[in-house]
Amino acid sequence: MIESTREALLTAEAKFRDGHVDEAVLLLGQASVAVPPEFAAQLHLARALMLFSIGDLAGTLNLLPLVLSDARTHLAGTLLKADCALRNGDSSLASSLLHNALTIEDDTNTRLGLIAALLVQGKVREAQALVSPGSSNACQDVRERFAAGVLRDLATSASATLGHSLVMAGHVDIQPTGGQGLLSFWSAFSPLPGQSDIYALLPAAIDWDFLQITGAPSRLGAPAANTLVVNLLADPDWRRDDLLEFATWLERTDCICINPPRHVLRTARDDVARLLADMPGIHVPRTVRWDPAMTRDPPSLTASQNGITLPLIIRPVGSHTGVGMALVDSLDTLDHATSMGPATAHYLTEYVDCRHADGLYRKTRAYLIGEDCILHHHLVSPDWNIHVSDADVYMRAHPEALQEEDTILANPDQWLGSEDRNCLLAIAKCLGLDYLIVDFSMLEDGRLVLFEANAVCRFTGVERAARIEPMRRAGKSFAKLLMAYGSKF
Repeated sequence: MIESTREALLTAEAKFRDGHVDEAVLLLGQASVAVPPEFAAQLHLARALMLFSIGDLAGTLNLLPLVLSDARTHLAGTLLKADCALRNGDSSLASSLLHNALTIEDDTNTRLGLIAALLVQGKVREAQALVSPGSSNACQDVRERFAAGVLRDLATSASATLGHSLVMAGHVDIQPTGGQGLLSFWSAFSPLPGQSDIYALLPAAIDWDFLQITGAPSRLGAPAANTLVVNLLADPDWRRDDLLEFATWLERTDCICINPPRHVLRTARDDVARLLADMPGIHVPRTVRWDPAMTRDPPSLTASQNGITLPLIIRPVGSHTGVGMALVDSLDTLDHATSMGPATAHYLTEYVDCRHADGLYRKTRAYLIGEDCILHHHLVSPDWNIHVSDADVYMRAHPEALQEEDTILANPDQWLGSEDRNCLLAIAKCLGLDYLIVDFSMLEDGRLVLFEANAVCRFTGVERAARIEPMRRAGKSFAKLLMAYGSKF
């Protein structure tokens, strides 16, 4: 039974990584019926985690009773239930669940999750009481590496230098508390989809408030005079209603906003492809949205009508980090893939073969913050679907790939060149964003191919030492951007 359970888990994981989420979940469901209860709980947990990773909270919650019923998976199920509660905005339930989890096992991740839930409720003293040296170090690790550089740039007291009120606006699980001295406790739990955590770049010396964008606009009070608002809502596929609500509120104020919500609303993948279609210096693959709620045409017809030929890439709308993404090479496969499971909108994207002569693929990420272009990582992988977690595994096993990234990040201007740098900065201007990420590949002939451009920026987590300096530079650029906007009051 152990072997059959392990085989089911490995097969399902492979299907999940290949983007066949429905098949993976179905396989685990079928396997759970054929094994004893002590093994079935592990399979139920794997199913629940897969559903949670694609944002299916209802499906996750339906499976949790089966996970919680077994002592071997009860703790993991409790943490997952608390994560669902946080994503649903019920921080009180989350903190209750996590208090119980701490009585079972007091580990750093559980403690950080509880601190996060308490911060959302404004219970700062209770959160402070839970900060142990271990958890504090885990939270501060990345920020301390570049905070000193940011403070040197500000030169004097940050709040006095900025000369205005600073507000971060979004809809997040974990509410940072700025100048109160508590850092942004980013627990093992994922942040809500469609958010940026750019506030993590700021040192604790900068005081700021948080504006939760959710519910009715009437809940958003009037801001203080001379308020600079940083919009954290980043993905129109996930946060359209919140972005519209936030835009309505802003239009009734005299605030200055970084990454205005109406600009972010234009950054869905198909909108970006349309807006940048004629951008000189970079190839932007054609992308179209196929939504079964809006059309009876099969996706194959939608693709051909928009000039997208085989092979092409499909991905569920709202998907990031490659979840649910697949490369299809036949029209029948395309129509079949999008008919699996519940009716879901998908993006259909032109596939561009970016392989180099060595058979490997490259993807580079640039942070565009204000007038600055900062290369954060350069990935090398044998897989066309390149993402940090998978590519880093390959690169650690191939020192020459690590050396390639190290060389590029140590000499970004020499590798990218002024013409390509200006091309990337032009993307930010075209989209009307003050900060964003651009993922692209540089082909061997020097041409650039765009993978994505949006404001869904993640600044927590540094996987390799070579990526620390780019994060420090990003922090300095963000501080400079705040200073520039503050001078407009």
